[in-house]
Amino acid sequence: MLESVSPYRKAVSQSEHDAETGVGPVKLVLGPKSTRLMVGPQVWTIADDHLVVATQGKRKAKKRSIRLGEASLYVARAWPTNEVSLWLERKPGIVQRMLGLPPLPGMDEDVVKAWRDLERLATKLQDALIDYGAGARAFEFGNGQHRVFALRYPSKFIVYARKVFREKPRRIIELRDDGSLALPGRQRDRVIPMAKGMEVIASGDRISFCHPDGEHVAGVFLPWIGDADRVELTRRLQALVRGR
Repeated sequence: MLESVSPYRKAVSQSEHDAETGVGPVKLVLGPKSTRLMVGPQVWTIADDHLVVATQGKRKAKKRSIRLGEASLYVARAWPTNEVSLWLERKPGIVQRMLGLPPLPGMDEDVVKAWRDLERLATKLQDALIDYGAGARAFEFGNGQHRVFALRYPSKFIVYARKVFREKPRRIIELRDDGSLALPGRQRDRVIPMAKGMEVIASGDRISFCHPDGEHVAGVFLPWIGDADRVELTRRLQALVRGR
């Protein structure tokens, strides 16, 4: 004899959140052991240490599965648009933007409501997936194919960017809470102590790291994003330095 499940028990074990976005309606379904995000013909499911993307075709659904055992999954917010995106770090130091949910354009009452719905959905999704990203807060800057991705961990701030002739963004610099800088090398990181102090400066297409006396220590070349994006990223890095 099948055991019946009361509507009340189902409501307690599962919650749903809807939002209108620039790519159409989105639904987030949070269950005790799974997270599902429905975007148009696609269903993104995170469960049993796997990310499964099912796309409904004319005749049948196509599925793609990614094991998350050693991979990381992040829910990022774009500056300044607050677009919601999903990023995957399958290999250490290399990330991939998997999905973007832009807010609706405009400023009328319905659009503002849609923004709030998307904000709530993003917060719920971040909370549901926080363990897959080791508690990091994720941000992105820019648009199109050349976005800069940043992660703020409790002990470090990592910046990823797509280099010339590279398909995916890679880690380009790491600012640690002890004040040191780590620059990726072929075999290992080059770590630069910053005991003299540090200033972070947006200059042209670069973000420069200098000692307080103006001595240049390191820099990252970010021509793919706008001036305002570089200034905001610089501000966040500098705030981390001053908050140590």
